[in-house]
Amino acid sequence: MKGQLARVKRGIRIAQDLAAVSVRRDIRAVRRLNNGEERARQAALAWVTDTIGRPDPNLGRAGALCPCTPPALRSKAVTVAVYPDAIEMSVEVLRRVVLREGLGHRRQIDRSVGQWELQTHLVVFPRGGPGDATLFERAWEGCLEPLNERETMVAVAYPGCIRPALSSPNVFPFDAPVTLFVIRPMTLRDVVFISNEGGMRTYRKLFGARYATGAISGESDLATAYRVKLRQYGLDSSSGASA
Repeated sequence: MKGQLARVKRGIRIAQDLAAVSVRRDIRAVRRLNNGEERARQAALAWVTDTIGRPDPNLGRAGALCPCTPPALRSKAVTVAVYPDAIEMSVEVLRRVVLREGLGHRRQIDRSVGQWELQTHLVVFPRGGPGDATLFERAWEGCLEPLNERETMVAVAYPGCIRPALSSPNVFPFDAPVTLFVIRPMTLRDVVFISNEGGMRTYRKLFGARYATGAISGESDLATAYRVKLRQYGLDSSSGASA
């Protein structure tokens, strides 16, 4: 009951946030990019292609940092929204913008087509820099659970970001040449990235049956991570919740 009440309150807050940001005409993605905004767009795409979409010898495994990135690029499944330098740089404005972009991207995904889960949306803020790290981290943290609850993943990257890759403390994939948020659908492998109860509830709703029926081996790394996350958020059978 407590979790359900929290989700209702978050839903109400999201509606209020979206209403607030919608009436601000100055808070819109740019339709006609100036030279600086176009450079920021190109820098974001170059980061996706040359960093996220390629192998790193320090990662300890073959393949791209994100295995989904090369096929997404080949399928032209990456879209970009660039916000103007004039946008107010505050945690609340950025959080509201990313919520709006995330929910909008979710609505636009055609799940009837093959590999729909590759559809990725970049939200670029050319004005952001290393000195804004705390601001962008807080905005990202404020978006995580409400978007995860709606089957949507979000990550933040910016110049100088020292967050390491999950599988290696020596790889820093989120050190990007421009500040951006990455938005995409939640997939089976995202169990290792989910860091909140609401997101884990949604993940269980989407993929729990695969674990329960043995479609995913109980000895696999995914199954191990799934059990750990269920226990972490009190969602396993020992806590009175069905897996």
